[in-house]
Amino acid sequence: MAGTVTVAYSDIIPVAQVMSQNPAAGQSASSGAAVAMVVSGGTAPVPTPTLTGLTQAAAENALVSVGLRLGTVGEIYSETVAVGRVVSQDPASAEALPPNSAVHIVLSLGPEPITVPDITNRTQSQAESELSELRLVLGTVTEAFSSTVLEGRVIRQEPEAGATLLPGGEVSVVLS
Repeated sequence: MAGTVTVAYSDIIPVAQVMSQNPAAGQSASSGAAVAMVVSGGTAPVPTPTLTGLTQAAAENALVSVGLRLGTVGEIYSETVAVGRVVSQDPASAEALPPNSAVHIVLSLGPEPITVPDITNRTQSQAESELSELRLVLGTVTEAFSSTVLEGRVIRQEPEAGATLLPGGEVSVVLS
């Protein structure tokens, strides 16, 4: 007759060691009688908490509170997650891990800055179209005389080409 073997978690008894048996050690049993054993499965795994949307400090606190630790911290631009908040984590939330395992996170840098193009010598319509394609906005439009730039074309812009703006940023122009 075969006995039963049950696995239970233990913070004290190493993996695969017998934690208890029935009949207990020292008790007599008839020859061929079944012996039930409980064997250690080691320390219980810890479910990974959901970290997305948290700050790095809050994510680390959440991990420590369940017996895990913060691993590497990366950064990525994100249109949808606020600056300094967790965009992703590895392993994913709810995944069971051994205690003291590292969970890696990626923090948001916010929207990726856009390099302002050179829109001088463009018409207002061309400048607005080019900016719009880059998710920038034509700001204030003023006029000034120029003997070197055709009428209706951009003489100068602010900010200048090569500067960076966040999506929705404005570029003001002076037309000839």
